[in-house]
Amino acid sequence: KYKAMAAGPTTSIREEPYQAEIIKNFNIRGVIGKGGMGAKTLDACQKYGCVYFHAIGGAAQIYAQCIEEV
Repeated sequence: KYKAMAAGPTTSIREEPYQAEIIKNFNIRGVIGKGGMGAKTLDACQKYGCVYFHAIGGAAQIYAQCIEEV
């Protein structure tokens, strides 16, 4: 069994070039990040029913406490 020690989001726009394909190919229903995403990701979220959760940077240990199972 694993224990989450930190769950800090990265800057989301860095994932923009390929995030839409990941949402499509892996049937992703939610993406957690910070700073927002671009138009390609927004289109994929709308088309495939995915939600973008905007996280606050600097709260990685707090987020990790909310993870029940890995």
